[in-house]
Amino acid sequence: MDANRFYIGKKPIGKDDAVHILSKYLQRLIEIVFIGTPEDLETDRYTDFVNSVIKMLGKEFNVDDTELDLIDAQKSILTAVIDRTNCEYPDIEEHMQAITPITTLSRSSLFFGDRGPADMESELNREILCADEICWVVSFIKTSGLNLLWNSLKKFIAEGKRLRIITTTYTGATECDAIARLAGLPPLI
Repeated sequence: MDANRFYIGKKPIGKDDAVHILSKYLQRLIEIVFIGTPEDLETDRYTDFVNSVIKMLGKEFNVDDTELDLIDAQKSILTAVIDRTNCEYPDIEEHMQAITPITTLSRSSLFFGDRGPADMESELNREILCADEICWVVSFIKTSGLNLLWNSLKKFIAEGKRLRIITTTYTGATECDAIARLAGLPPLI
């Protein structure tokens, strides 16, 4: 840029900012490169690259235990560990497909009503059904929204699982009937 025309403000970058900005930049750059690779590229190529970066980090920054951080690529992601001897579902695979959300926690998802791979209602119900505990922080609670989740919440509570909710009366959007209905759920013993 023309320094005569534009003032260009700069300041020294501190360690905290450098760590955050540079690691985010590298993450985004790796994503762009990986996305641009051919579909038939073996997963091992990605894993080998990431492992080489981990080893280089250990060497460059004198970290001795980087071997512990290496990725063991089995071309699969762990989704559940279920004790077959203490399971009420005859077909565990079918049960897992019914309750496992389609979207993942590792990536943000934007819901478009009925369009897309999943809708918010079904994803929230699946999250409830596969959760061990729910800590729900929500701006407001309306009966119409609670109706969409009610059966899953009742089943969740009936299984003796813990549900905690933080909400607000800000702007008056929370409906008293919805709160009373939630308060009527059996307490955790």
